Amino acid sequence: MKRMLCLLLSAAMLLAAAGCSANSPQEETENAVYQPGTYTGTAIGHSGEVSVEVTLSENAIEQIEVIASAETSGIGDVAAEQVIADILKNQSLDVDAVSGCTVSANAFRNAIESALASAGADIEALRKVEKQQVEAEEETLETEVVVVGSGAAGLMAALEAAQNGAKVVVLEKLARTGGATRTSSGMIVAGGTSLQEEAGIQDSVQNLKDYWIERGEDQVDVEMVNYVADHINECLDQFLELGIGYSSSLILQSGTATINRAHMPAGAGAELCDKLIAALQDLGVEIRTETKVESLIQNENQEIVGVKATTENGSLTVQAKAVILATGGYGWNEELIAEYSPKAEGAWPCTSPGNTGDGLLMAMEVGADTVFKGGFIGWKVCTPAYDHTTAIGAPVYGAANLIVNTEGERFCNEVLDYPFVYNAMQEDGSEKFYWIFESGDSETKDLVNNVSDTVANLELGVEAGVVYKADTIEELAEISGLTSLPESVAAYNEAIEKGVDEAFGRDTATMTAIENGPFYAIVSQRATLGTFGGLNTNISGEVVDADEQPIAGLYAAGEVANGEFFPVIYPASGSSLSMCIVLGKEAGKSAAAYAATKN
Repeated sequence: MKRMLCLLLSAAMLLAAAGCSANSPQEETENAVYQPGTYTGTAIGHSGEVSVEVTLSENAIEQIEVIASAETSGIGDVAAEQVIADILKNQSLDVDAVSGCTVSANAFRNAIESALASAGADIEALRKVEKQQVEAEEETLETEVVVVGSGAAGLMAALEAAQNGAKVVVLEKLARTGGATRTSSGMIVAGGTSLQEEAGIQDSVQNLKDYWIERGEDQVDVEMVNYVADHINECLDQFLELGIGYSSSLILQSGTATINRAHMPAGAGAELCDKLIAALQDLGVEIRTETKVESLIQNENQEIVGVKATTENGSLTVQAKAVILATGGYGWNEELIAEYSPKAEGAWPCTSPGNTGDGLLMAMEVGADTVFKGGFIGWKVCTPAYDHTTAIGAPVYGAANLIVNTEGERFCNEVLDYPFVYNAMQEDGSEKFYWIFESGDSETKDLVNNVSDTVANLELGVEAGVVYKADTIEELAEISGLTSLPESVAAYNEAIEKGVDEAFGRDTATMTAIENGPFYAIVSQRATLGTFGGLNTNISGEVVDADEQPIAGLYAAGEVANGEFFPVIYPASGSSLSMCIVLGKEAGKSAAAYAATKN
């Protein structure tokens, strides 16, 4: 859940912890003398404005406090902590990147720069102050189960392994935990749940099985699909016991299903991650971030007995009885996309930046079999050049009535399930697409970002240069280059009047006339939310080789191993998390049992 940050760090404490003297590099800079006092700075982050207060003495940045932020839990706070620590420790604005938190980190750095600038500081000089160097270290760690990756699959695997008595370590290459789950809605698809019953929704586990299998078009592992449908409800009950905010009041329609079965927690994916991590901490599970696993370790019997990783301080070897790969997909690896999901080439990856196929590649190096069918989660809207993404949140959830191509022509039924809209975009072939709004769209609710004023966010997009604005459709067409837009809007409005959308068969009850200016056009492009295909595993989570034989000590779950669950078209939002959760839990249980036999 997005929450207010309240972070206060002192330079004296950080310098003492680092074994440094009170004299900083800043004091040796000719323009380093500050005007003592407390100064405020602001900047735009991923989810809105962030504000900081910076306290200065004559020769040092003494403390920095975040006084306002709506950045995502587990991302904004991590970014703020690391940026502030870096600046205070080195008295420099030459800040290290915060992997997985880039937008938030940039926002806090910019806000701090703004505060320093208002104090008359020489910003360019501060950017040139050299950071303290850290000596490289080699570390070895012993455990029973090591989990690589900290998204839903990894966290569930770690929790189950620990609850089954194993000593567990979780390694995450980003600076923050949660993978793609943390920035997701947190939806899980489940059928016949107690929450559905409470809400008066008639559904069953069998209904869910039938739906997933039908949408899989005979290309899924039926046993695996049935297994996830059979066990997701017990996971949901487990989450309720952990205090995760799933409720009968927030069960949504998803995919092409007519039954509402997508359960979303009040705090979205961030809440799911935070509560799972708290449970792991209660069990003594160690979680290490900024630790990139590079390879698996095999013994003379070809058993997997650990991993080798790099850290910000050097290298780490983890000796373990079992390894669970939960590293996510390969959405940020252009070579793997070209080879395994060519229809996703050219699309912007709106997923965790950690999803570069690491686990897939290192497992293939030890003989793991793979399953690829060419699919991926095709997303219908993304504005990658724009950091303040709340401005494009609302159209994702239904505010935009009309989507046009670069000619200004309508090309699809806009309310189809988003993978189908993606397919229509690809078939159209335009490099960019445009979402058309009118001022009357201002009260549309964006369920994920909790933003109700669409127009206010569109105005931010206008300022950022990713949204066109005009008082008339004709003017909007002229400034955007969408030459056919007036004709497309006229035809769209005419379909509403007739009550029939002859062009694309959309239910006109879902269409609202575009007639009240000013009008807006969001510049967008095709995007992806995830990839399909990866390691071949059985239901127990064991990774198998080309002969379908388990590779001893190696397990996998989640997007890195979803090829038998998702073939080509994504069936419904929440399906991926359901798969990750159930099969992650199963991998954790199996790995713990295997590790116990090695003691």
